[in-house]
Amino acid sequence: MISQNWSKLKPQCAKKPRPKCAPDRPSKLVRRGSKTKRSKHREEVSKNRLLQWVGLELGRWDVMDEVVAGYDLHISPSLGGADSKRNEQKRKRHLEAWLWARMFHPLLPLGEPSAEALKHGDEQLLQKLVNAGLSKKEARARIRKLAIILSSEIVPATDIRVQVDEHSSDLIKLRCGKRTVEVLPRYFAKLRDLHVGSSLQFHLAVFLLLARYRVLQVHDKGGGNQGALPESVFGVLQKWSSTPVIEAFASPLNTLAGAGYYHSAFSDVDGLFGSRGSFFEASILEGVVEVNPPFDEAIVWRTAVFCQQCLERAAADKKMLTFVVVIPETDWPGHAEFLRSQFLCRSITLLAGNHFYQVGNQHLNHCRTYPASRNTSLLLLSSRPLAGANALCTKLHTAFQTQPAATKPALLFIRCFFELRFMNCESFFF
Repeated sequence: MISQNWSKLKPQCAKKPRPKCAPDRPSKLVRRGSKTKRSKHREEVSKNRLLQWVGLELGRWDVMDEVVAGYDLHISPSLGGADSKRNEQKRKRHLEAWLWARMFHPLLPLGEPSAEALKHGDEQLLQKLVNAGLSKKEARARIRKLAIILSSEIVPATDIRVQVDEHSSDLIKLRCGKRTVEVLPRYFAKLRDLHVGSSLQFHLAVFLLLARYRVLQVHDKGGGNQGALPESVFGVLQKWSSTPVIEAFASPLNTLAGAGYYHSAFSDVDGLFGSRGSFFEASILEGVVEVNPPFDEAIVWRTAVFCQQCLERAAADKKMLTFVVVIPETDWPGHAEFLRSQFLCRSITLLAGNHFYQVGNQHLNHCRTYPASRNTSLLLLSSRPLAGANALCTKLHTAFQTQPAATKPALLFIRCFFELRFMNCESFFF
C-alpha cells in the first residue's frame, strides 16, 4: 500500500539530482553556448546517476497508476454519462485537467502551483461531481482522497536493466522490469541525434525520457493539453527570422528547432537531449521566440505575464525581441493579457476545423496531424516596431491551413466533425 505521508516523499524529491543547465542567453549567443552545454552533461551525468533517475521515474509511474486507480474508484463512476468510449475519454480528460491545474505536484518536477490554480482545478472537478448528483461535502472528500494519493511516497525501483527491441518495423520497444515504452523508429533516430551524453548511455536516457512523458500522459492513450505546430508553420517562421528561432514550449520528441534551441518542461531529463530548460527561468532579451504553451488556463496566464516582462526589459535595453504566440481563443485572463499588451503588433484568428496541429504523441502516432477543434489566436508581439507583420501573419495562416498530403479528406472530415461535436474543450495534449 502506498504511504500517504508526504514528509517521506519530500526529502527524496529534494535529493533528486538535476543537471545544471547553462544560463539562457539571447538567441545570438546560443550557438556558442551549445557545445559547453553538451560537455557539461557528459561530465555530470554518470551511468550510476542515470540508473538512479530511471529507478525514480519507475517509482513515479507506480504512483501515477495509483492516482488513475483512485480516480476510477472515487471519481469517474460518479460523473455519470453513458458507458461509451466518448464518455470514457471525457472522464479521463477531467483527471488530466485536474492534474495540470496542480502541475502534477508533487509527483513531477514541474514547479509548485499557485493557490489560485489549485483552488480553480479543485472547483472545476467539484462542480462536475455536484452536477452529477454528489453533495459538495462528499465531492470535496473524494477530491481530497485523490490529492492524498498524488502526494504518496515515491519508492524508486532498484533493479534497472533496459532491454531494447529494434527489430520491429513499427515501433521500437524499450523494457525495464514490468514497464515498456515505445517510439517510432524515426523519432528514435531523432533522439540519437539530439542526445548530448555518452552513446553508451543512450538507451538509458531514452527510456528515462519516454517514461517521464508517459507519466505526464497519465493514461496509456492519454491526452494532455497541447498540439504542436506543423513543420510547415515553423518553416515559415524560421525562413522569416534572421536568427535561429527558439521554441518556448517543446520537448525532445517534438522539437523542430533542435538541440540548444528549445525550452521544455523538464530540465533534468530533457537536458540530456539539448533542452535549454524551463522557458520561465530563461533570460531572454532578443531574438525570435515561438510560444505555444500547454492549453491550460493557469499556464497561459503565467506565459502572458512572463512574455510581458521579457518585452519590457528588451524595450528598456533597446533590443529586438519578438514573440510569435499560438494559444486557444478563449475568455481566459491570459488571453486578454496578451491582447491588451502595448507590444502587440498583430492578432488574427484561425478558425476551428480550418487549420491543423501535430498530435502530441507524434512519436507513437503514424497519423501526425489533426484539424483544430476550436479557434486559435495567432499573436505577434515585439519590443520594437516590427516590419512586415501583416505579411508574416498571412504566410503563417496559410501554412496552418495547409492540408497534410498523407491525410485523406474523408478521414479529415470525420475526425474534425468528431472533435467539434464531442470533444471537451477543457483539455488537450502535445
